Amino acid sequence: MSPDGEEVYFTEADVDAVLILDRATNEIITRIPVGASPHHPLFTPDGQVGMVVAQRAGELDLFDPFSYKKTGDVTFGAMPHWIAATSDNQFAYVTNEQSNDVSLVDLRGGKVLARIPVDKAPRKIVIQPMTVTRSQRAMRSRRIVHPGQ
Repeated sequence: MSPDGEEVYFTEADVDAVLILDRATNEIITRIPVGASPHHPLFTPDGQVGMVVAQRAGELDLFDPFSYKKTGDVTFGAMPHWIAATSDNQFAYVTNEQSNDVSLVDLRGGKVLARIPVDKAPRKIVIQPMTVTRSQRAMRSRRIVHPGQ
């Protein structure tokens, strides 16, 4: 779904593009060409950057949801599967099913900051924003820091 809720972004088998469906007319209005075998289109929380993994290309493709143009790509692990964007719109985590890792991508710099090894064929990933009270924050035993911060 587009950030304004008026369009649906999706991919199809054997189509190397993100397709955009207008909800008012139920018609495909355009396609954004991306890498081979795109999967799981997603937006940063602010709606300014669109992303899709290109599984066969082994990359994360970035696109502009307003101009419908590809703006860049970041190459990494084998068979990327899903994406999760951080609430600050700066980073994305991408699961890489065949290389058994999760890539941390700097969306502004367009580069991989880390490849985090995991066990077996990671697929789905989500970052769930939550409200933490002051007392809960004080009880935390550790703080997760993105590399480079």
